[in-house]
Amino acid sequence: MALYEWGIREFHRAWIYCGIAIRIIQALNSSRVSPYPLDPTPPYLRDAVSVAIENRTFWACFIMDRMISSGTYNPPMLPMSEMEKLKVSTPLSAVDFVFGPDLSSERTGLDHRLVTAEDGQTAPLDVTQSFKVLVYGFDIWAHIMTFIFNDGRRAPGMCAPQNCPWAPGSPWSKTHIRLEEWRATQHHRLHYPENSVVTHTTLGWGESFTYINLLYYTSTLMLHREYFPFLPNAGSVPRGPIDQPTLEAEAPEGWWNNSALVLFGTAEKIAKLLHDASECGAEMLTPFVGFCAFSAAYMNLYIFRFPQMNLGRSLNAERNLDYCLAYLERFRDVWKLGESWVCTHLNLRLSTGLAAEPFFLP
Repeated sequence: MALYEWGIREFHRAWIYCGIAIRIIQALNSSRVSPYPLDPTPPYLRDAVSVAIENRTFWACFIMDRMISSGTYNPPMLPMSEMEKLKVSTPLSAVDFVFGPDLSSERTGLDHRLVTAEDGQTAPLDVTQSFKVLVYGFDIWAHIMTFIFNDGRRAPGMCAPQNCPWAPGSPWSKTHIRLEEWRATQHHRLHYPENSVVTHTTLGWGESFTYINLLYYTSTLMLHREYFPFLPNAGSVPRGPIDQPTLEAEAPEGWWNNSALVLFGTAEKIAKLLHDASECGAEMLTPFVGFCAFSAAYMNLYIFRFPQMNLGRSLNAERNLDYCLAYLERFRDVWKLGESWVCTHLNLRLSTGLAAEPFFLP
């Protein structure tokens, strides 16, 4: 229900339904682990399958909470600290989910300590642990979106020299480091475009592979986009914001050029990833993926209209824009949310001086 309400633009109702699901799973857990339960129920024997299902349900609620609360002013209801308090074990791998975890660890309390993506990881997370990768990734995603919706660089003090994105210890820098450390925990075979969607789809992991990479690249895009001009001049080269408030310090030489390369390169990767997924049967018409397509469409439109903002390095911007628009056309046939994104994109085309194409006309 929460996912459906999100897709039809009933964001507050989606948040409420997600909250109901969270309260239900919290109540089930509390009735079992509380030393003095308010409503005692007869104890029941938990087998490996029920443990696996409960673990996956908890973390599914966590991810849904992160997706639905991000991009709105509704607060998340299931922070990571709450998962620790509830003693929820780390997300199970695909193998443990199918066969069930080792119940001895449940009985002795082992493996209940949640570790971050940066700490306690001795081996890269492979595709069988994709759910765990997504859990930590969406926690970072929520942090990024909170930063942006709390006015980002426009927030008081955020343009001060110590808070500029290149400054060590700045909010942007710390978040970027955390994002890259999360990426480093993943096995290199989870990285796109070094590895293809079709290969993972053949193995049955196409959707997981696509989701992980969309999450990483869209998080990267949102971080870098925050500091670029919304509407530059036709001949503008990479630079920081031109609307108030502007940054109070000069960037190191080459910083904006490198940021532009990452930003628009990321938009290209998202577009190609969406296209590849649709070509091999791994396409997902979900609100989060739709947001990824919408965000990449805007940046590809931006660099198509203002090519010098990436020093002429985005040679396939128009093709990549078409990939994103093709996805959004299919998306709006399923979700009402897609109509608003299409209308927004039409307005963006007009504001950048490009004529509207028939696809965007009501």
